[in-house]
Amino acid sequence: MNKEEILNIANEAYPKIVKYFGKGKKSTPEIKVYRNVFVDLTGDEDAEGEDEPTGRYDRDVNKISLYSDYILNKEEIADWGPRAHT
Repeated sequence: MNKEEILNIANEAYPKIVKYFGKGKKSTPEIKVYRNVFVDLTGDEDAEGEDEPTGRYDRDVNKISLYSDYILNKEEIADWGPRAHT
């Protein structure tokens, strides 16, 4: 899946997740899509590594990062969403 498809699905699904689980203590987090976790952490578009997470939540900046290299279908985005909200 490309970054735009992932972001569109996440932006559609996340409000439904919040509605189901309830609003957290912080405001709704920003959702950004990166190629992989190493690009997210370093800002270097060519960064590579061995970890293959599909996403992460950074509590310090209230941001959800999704990683397009490892998201192959819509279900992987939906499965990750509830974990980000807790």
